[in-house]
Amino acid sequence: MSRDLAPPTLLKAEDESRRARSFFVGTEHLFLAILREGSPEVSKLLTSRGIDINRAVDRVRGLLNLWQPDENWSGLLQPTARVRRISQRATVLAEQSGGQRPEACHYLAALLEDDMGHTARAVLGRRPLTCSTALAHVLRSPAK
Repeated sequence: MSRDLAPPTLLKAEDESRRARSFFVGTEHLFLAILREGSPEVSKLLTSRGIDINRAVDRVRGLLNLWQPDENWSGLLQPTARVRRISQRATVLAEQSGGQRPEACHYLAALLEDDMGHTARAVLGRRPLTCSTALAHVLRSPAK
């Protein structure tokens, strides 16, 4: 992603990924970047859903602790497919609200819509998915 054209939230997600010495930009990095922006809209959205921000951060940081830093880390980062989808959805949400570029609140809303993701589940205080619960969720979801 070009640093000149990338929205600030995604640039902060890259920074979070570098700090963790990850070889990818995942939803956990995106969530921490969203909080780093310190947007009042983000705080309102989380509290309106009954989410304790500090507990959510602790859960997401716990996810980061599951992976060891990549010993062959080169600094080159690729967003995961899920982050790309969330970014596209955030862009749509921004356009629908009359904005030009997505802001932290758009990314957060898009991230929380994707309740199959481990970061969204951690933020929402839900248990991690097992293969059987993920399959049950997919079978209940209407076809697109």
